[in-house]
Amino acid sequence: MWEATFRPGLDLKSRLLATVAGLTAMGNTQQLRFYINGALNLGWTEEEIVECMMQMLIYAGFPVALNSILTVAAEVFAERKTKSNKGGSE
Repeated sequence: MWEATFRPGLDLKSRLLATVAGLTAMGNTQQLRFYINGALNLGWTEEEIVECMMQMLIYAGFPVALNSILTVAAEVFAERKTKSNKGGSE
């Protein structure tokens, strides 16, 4: 398993976006929060992450991908904005 995680074919940034896509397709909202944060930390934008997740509509079905976007992604984005705003006012 770990050998697949560290293969040289993709950089970490691309690997995380692929993981977000896969977790969205599977509807795995528990791990999705962690990987969305990781993707944002590595430079993916909210818009890019949402677009990636929207592409999963075709494969996962509309309810699964849309629920992932509306719940987990929106929560992660809001939490990061709140933390950012608190950090800027201190």
